[in-house]
Amino acid sequence: MAKRVVFPTYSRPAGPGPLLSRYQLDIYSKSLIKVEGVWQEIITPSQQLLRDLGDGNWFLGGHIYNLTDAEAAATGLPAQYLENV
Repeated sequence: MAKRVVFPTYSRPAGPGPLLSRYQLDIYSKSLIKVEGVWQEIITPSQQLLRDLGDGNWFLGGHIYNLTDAEAAATGLPAQYLENV
């Protein structure tokens, strides 16, 4: 069975100004990065950080990542960040 990465979200105002800033949208995805063996949620990782971590140690929020069971186990992502497809 395949797995899909599920990203945590954060809230931002719908727009500038006194009216739109009161309305919060909770649709913005955080990225997941693995630093020293621990998965962390981060809003905007730098390109240098991603380059230093190497492939397989990060998932950019807002993208779809389908993984096999073996790939999901190899990444070490906690179950809260994975769903069955």
